[in-house]
Amino acid sequence: MPQATLKADARPPKPDSPLHYYRNAHPHELALHMESSVEINSASQSVRLRNCVNDRWLDVRDIGAVWYRRPLPFQLPEHLSHDERMFARKELSEYLRGLWLSMNCFWIDQPHLLRQADYKLEQLTRAKQFGFHIPRTMITNEPAKVREFYRACGGQMIYKVLSTPSLMTDERLMTRTDIDTEQAQTEVPEDLIVKTTLVGEPEMEALETIRLTPSLFQEYVPKQHELRVTVIGNEVFAAEIHSQERPETSIDWRDYSVSIPYRKADLPPAVADACLAFVKGYGLHYSAMDLIYTPDGQYVFLENNPSGQFLFVEHQVPELRMKEAMSNCLIRGGVA
Repeated sequence: MPQATLKADARPPKPDSPLHYYRNAHPHELALHMESSVEINSASQSVRLRNCVNDRWLDVRDIGAVWYRRPLPFQLPEHLSHDERMFARKELSEYLRGLWLSMNCFWIDQPHLLRQADYKLEQLTRAKQFGFHIPRTMITNEPAKVREFYRACGGQMIYKVLSTPSLMTDERLMTRTDIDTEQAQTEVPEDLIVKTTLVGEPEMEALETIRLTPSLFQEYVPKQHELRVTVIGNEVFAAEIHSQERPETSIDWRDYSVSIPYRKADLPPAVADACLAFVKGYGLHYSAMDLIYTPDGQYVFLENNPSGQFLFVEHQVPELRMKEAMSNCLIRGGVA
């Protein structure tokens, strides 16, 4: 559900009244703190949302732009049984998905496009089509195949998850969400994050566990540094992440307990164009891509993050003015 602020007139509406922000309620709170009605007939359609917290209402037709990013699980009354909760979540999800698709406005980005762009296996296939180098990869639940692949990689092989690296369930996530603040706190504890792992003999001895789910293995690619490439609209922003300067970040740079240098990167035009074309190929206006720059000067595609973060990069590299680019993109896209 979009976590972006939506604009709405205060009730009763007046032609000359200033715009007010629709605060304190988000779509994941629909069951507890919001009212919604859709009326459809052969001549017209109307959708009204009411925030029960502050008694403000919103006509969906007034929305010019939506930033959809990392929806939270639906909040539901605690007295519901497990089956009732599952049913309510399916109904809420079905309703909102239909609502989003029916809204005639600018999106960054439509949920179905985000989901399509989020599959690592498809990303690697697509990256090849756009001319990227990719790591040698195997996805399997056959231990024997992994042993063969490990030998073929000379013992230099990594494992990473196909889905989100968080082990936290929706229920546990909701217990960490502060619904009284404008920005929900959804940080996942360090011990519940599955990071990219360099596979050694101990891991090889535990391979039988992969029979449960196909697992992603790749040949380890040496790094001079890593790159976070963010596409916003038609602009490409690139930052070097010098992960090799600390052992804690040499395999996976997402260890925030240590500090490593970030610098503005100047991509070759062909690489920047490929990044932009890759993202636009999904119909997206935003995405964040992870690349490797190797010691011998190759750019290697790792993965695409259609809902990836960018603000942490701008904090490290202020000259990458991505907040401004995002604001401008939403404003331009939302103007009829």
